[in-house]
Amino acid sequence: MLLKSSMESDRVVRLHINLEINELFRENLAALLIRLKLPAIIYVVVLGLSVNALILLVFLPSENSRNLIDQLLPAVGVMGAIAILVPLSLWISARKATKDARAKAGYEVTIADSGYSSVGSTGRVELAWNAFLRARETKRSFQFYVTKGAFYFAPKRCFASESDVQLAREIIRTHIEKAKLLS
Repeated sequence: MLLKSSMESDRVVRLHINLEINELFRENLAALLIRLKLPAIIYVVVLGLSVNALILLVFLPSENSRNLIDQLLPAVGVMGAIAILVPLSLWISARKATKDARAKAGYEVTIADSGYSSVGSTGRVELAWNAFLRARETKRSFQFYVTKGAFYFAPKRCFASESDVQLAREIIRTHIEKAKLLS
């Protein structure tokens, strides 16, 4: 067992997490955008240029511009579909996760010097700190990455107090070398 007994000296923060659809969607979308930073920037620039070109061509019509519109339209359509489908798929996944009866019961998370643990109706996860590649704090949560894109998260709204948030920061800073924390 990774977690020490309560009789040993160990800094510990315990919280109960009930998933909320907006929170799950926002965390996953933000993580996706961060992970795909360069492709996302390229995508936004190309989409913006394409839309601007189409707008200009519509207001400055000529035979050449009609040919250009015919060439740009498929690319803009594909980018528009991606822009809609990626967030939609994340929303659908978040909705399914939060509607699941097992998820509605929530789960207990422990952040301690001895490691990270999560206990819910479907099982238990106990991880030593070296299992995490990095950690990241946002204004709403802590994210613990086990791979480049997969992470556990602990919403700050679930902490009992600001002092628990601060203690979690200290524990994370102590045990995860690549931790981006707000303070």
